[in-house]
Amino acid sequence: MATAKTAHIKVVMQAHVPRDGHAAFAAYEAAVLPLLQDYGAALEQRLATADGTRELHVVQFPSEAHFAQFRADPRRSAHAHMLAASGATIEVAVMYDVA
Repeated sequence: MATAKTAHIKVVMQAHVPRDGHAAFAAYEAAVLPLLQDYGAALEQRLATADGTRELHVVQFPSEAHFAQFRADPRRSAHAHMLAASGATIEVAVMYDVA
């Protein structure tokens, strides 16, 4: 579906975070989100519900390969224990511009 002209992708991440997991989830994000720039990615939107139990990120990557490299980054993996400790469940969708 993506062409050379529209090779960039949008990654939409939705997290469901238990109330008692907010601190661990925030620590994970503080450690991992700065890594996005190393892959040419930009956090375009970061939204949360008033109670903080749901969070949504829209991130643009130059390509699926850049996203895969980010996901495989050992610095990101080194912080996975924080995400696990938060009890958050994560859904990720890779999306493309269609207009």
